[in-house]
Amino acid sequence: MRTAPSIQIEAELRGGWWLAAGGLWLLAAAAWAGALVWHIRLEGLPETGAGLLLWSVVCLGGLAALSAAGTAMWHARRHPVRLCWNGSEWRCTLPGQAEVDDGLPGQVDTVIDVGDAMLLCWASEPGGDAPRRRVWLPVARSTQGPAWHGLRVALAQPIAMTEGPLT
Repeated sequence: MRTAPSIQIEAELRGGWWLAAGGLWLLAAAAWAGALVWHIRLEGLPETGAGLLLWSVVCLGGLAALSAAGTAMWHARRHPVRLCWNGSEWRCTLPGQAEVDDGLPGQVDTVIDVGDAMLLCWASEPGGDAPRRRVWLPVARSTQGPAWHGLRVALAQPIAMTEGPLT
């Protein structure tokens, strides 16, 4: 069996993936705001004491979570992740790694495949003291151009065993 050609792609939050992420953020914001309004109508707004403190923590916690999610979406859009297949292994260069770095070795799984778009999950190789990293990579045919076919072939390629025989 022939090996898939070497490829390099950049996974960025663009197009439909950006709309889907934005839609999920809006859904979460609407659910949080709806729960607050429902609680106010049902029990009213607490005036003093522990109830007011708890209410403030819930409001500020929700705003902090939505702000963090929005910041993560902005960061994913501005700083793409580079994924490379060299014919024998996957390597991923994460935002903040040096440009000369070849990236970390790992494995890629296809989580969602709808033909013109895929959601991939890259997981670093276990080993050493470093924790295992997992990165979700939205990719679309419209953003990958000629690398799209090579990516699909590489994802279908069985990974050769590099360890000893099975016992």
